[in-house]
Amino acid sequence: MVPVDDAPDGDVPDSLDQFRHTLKTPLTTLWGRSQLLARAIRRSPSITDGERARLLAGLAVIDVAVQRVVEVVDGVTDWPV
Repeated sequence: MVPVDDAPDGDVPDSLDQFRHTLKTPLTTLWGRSQLLARAIRRSPSITDGERARLLAGLAVIDVAVQRVVEVVDGVTDWPV
């Protein structure tokens, strides 16, 4: 939680904002790592075309799953105080 003195306009993030942040931070890491792996796979000369397609398809599934969870987290509008 941000201390009142450090928050803009004296606002303190509510528990819903904290919940979203707590869930979305590791999701952002997963998505970013997936993107980096995909780039490395596309650039790797030692991976066959079949392996490349299989690996990239697997990473695409991860990307879609992460985006779905982010949409769910963003859609949460009520959180117990």
